[in-house]
Amino acid sequence: MFCLLLGLIILDSAVALQSPAKRVQRAPRLLKQCRGGALDASAIPGGEWYATELKSNPMRTRMWTSGAIAGGGDVLAQTLASQPFNAERLCAFVLVNALFIAPVVGPWFAFLARSADRARRETELPSWLITAIQTLADQTAGAFTVLSAFFVVNELFRWLVASVFALQVLPFVPALDAGVAAVRTQLMITMHANWKIWPIANYLNFAFVPAEFQLLASNVVAFFWSAILSALAN
Repeated sequence: MFCLLLGLIILDSAVALQSPAKRVQRAPRLLKQCRGGALDASAIPGGEWYATELKSNPMRTRMWTSGAIAGGGDVLAQTLASQPFNAERLCAFVLVNALFIAPVVGPWFAFLARSADRARRETELPSWLITAIQTLADQTAGAFTVLSAFFVVNELFRWLVASVFALQVLPFVPALDAGVAAVRTQLMITMHANWKIWPIANYLNFAFVPAEFQLLASNVVAFFWSAILSALAN
């Protein structure tokens, strides 16, 4: 995987060092199709339908796709754990991803995309370096912030779902304490697992996937990441 990343960086750097006119003429077909959001949605199975839904109601579309994929990841995690199925855990994890992850990560990705586009327009930095900086920002400030909040929000949604299943309001403070404790004990373990998957995945995502499809592409990778994250959170 690291060889693949190195090869993509070298290829992208070679394209970036050409003059603008030659860059347009000689850029590899994949880069010409994908970079800057030029990839036709029809080239992706279900892409036209997703693009239509995203255009008509972007937040709702991001929320239900994130929740559905995360739910699949949690089902996978529970299946692999060979434990009795926990419906409360599944509901809480779906809600966390639909109501927290999607509304937070979607705008964060959009901000990173706008910043990268501006850097490409206004600086002479090679495109691969801009994408690398974009990935670095995501995997440091972005990942630490989102994952720190995730453990607290996850416990709060588990408290909410448990209260609904019990048909009574359960004590709130223990759930909050459990979330804070999870940040202390699980954050760095989760970050180490995160860094084994997401740097290369998001570099490729930021480099080749149109901005409007980046959260969906991230969600596809997150199907497997959700299984890891759900297991760590539970």
